[in-house]
Amino acid sequence: WQLPACAPLRTCFAESLRWIWGACVRRERLIQSRRCSDEERSGARPVQPTSTTPRIVYSHKLNWHKLVLSHMAGCEKILDIGCGEGAFVRLAPDRIVGLERNEVSAEICRKDGLNVVTGDALEMPLEDASFDAVHSSHLIEHFHPDQAHQFLSEVDRVLKKGGIFCLRAPMLCPTFYSNLTHIRPYHPWAILHYLCPGRARQHTMPPISESYEVVTLKFRRRIPFPEIHASPTALIRRAANIVCCLLWGWHTRTGYLLVLRKH
Repeated sequence: WQLPACAPLRTCFAESLRWIWGACVRRERLIQSRRCSDEERSGARPVQPTSTTPRIVYSHKLNWHKLVLSHMAGCEKILDIGCGEGAFVRLAPDRIVGLERNEVSAEICRKDGLNVVTGDALEMPLEDASFDAVHSSHLIEHFHPDQAHQFLSEVDRVLKKGGIFCLRAPMLCPTFYSNLTHIRPYHPWAILHYLCPGRARQHTMPPISESYEVVTLKFRRRIPFPEIHASPTALIRRAANIVCCLLWGWHTRTGYLLVLRKH
């Protein structure tokens, strides 16, 4: 990976920071691999990863899970649609019920003692107005427009009045179509057209409801340098991220959290 010979100043500066970051990570990995090789040759026990072992750690999913749960502080019964193997459900298993179509993933959750129902998000086997809050993360982008409309209708059906709906989804970005199951991104404004009053009417499909209000809309942005904990490069990463955010804001939106309240 070589630095660009001819590029605008900002791009060149960003690429330089990335190059420095990559060099630091490669150096740490080399040191760690040499240490493990020396211990193996000497017959010592290989080094096991610990909290102080330098490693790349992506913690955004957990941070966003906790952010979503903070909006549901007063909700006693929460539905997580498309829960997968239960990452969100595990944060509050006494309050969260998972819905998962994949039987293998659902069985993994049940073996861990989680309350997960097997079912389709487009035809939920759940009673009307049975949940205080509904959460869906990175699911709607797998639907065609008519399916997305049906999905939102099902959410409206199972959510109580006064309930919270938290929708997380990716936006169109360079990596969106790297997943073959991604059909299309849905901008949050497209969701609001069918759920919130006062929005411009969309005549292609009927409105679902006009009883929702926006609590918050938070965009997820591309972070130029991933997190690395318990290492000398942690300070370099943090400083590089701060500089990049101050100069450009790193405006590339990769996803969002839309929180709505039903009246």
